[in-house]
Amino acid sequence: MRHGAAFIAAAFLTLALPSASSAQDTRIAVYVGSGSSQQKAAKEHLTDSVKDLRSALANHSNIRLVDSPLDAEIVLRVQGRQWRESPNGAQPWGGGDQHGSVPTYSTWAWLKVDLQAGTFTDTWNVAGKSWRGSANRVSNQVADWIKANRRAVTATK
Repeated sequence: MRHGAAFIAAAFLTLALPSASSAQDTRIAVYVGSGSSQQKAAKEHLTDSVKDLRSALANHSNIRLVDSPLDAEIVLRVQGRQWRESPNGAQPWGGGDQHGSVPTYSTWAWLKVDLQAGTFTDTWNVAGKSWRGSANRVSNQVADWIKANRRAVTATK
């Protein structure tokens, strides 16, 4: 009988306590997709960058990834990517170092990403030392943008 009372008490507590899933999720729903490239090779590269960006965004506590743009408060579309060289070791976000009269070059992986939140749209061109590095930079920018614009984003819910 003792075990039965303990079981009933445990069952009652389980029903009485709110579950974690019933708590309101305050994270911002983000969908990541690719642009509308017609070339097969370009689509494959964009798909790789979408995977990298989703993986990087998953590390942010204020973001919840969703599988449909219809479920998202923010839609990100990777529109393109390319390698570019910057002369004299210049960094794409400014700065860099000069090496006298001998020109040097740094190669950067650039991602072009469109962000849409309600009626707001913006295009970001972000560079990193690798595709994953660029995706990490984009994810950090998105997380920062959400912090700065949370009220506007959640007002569209």
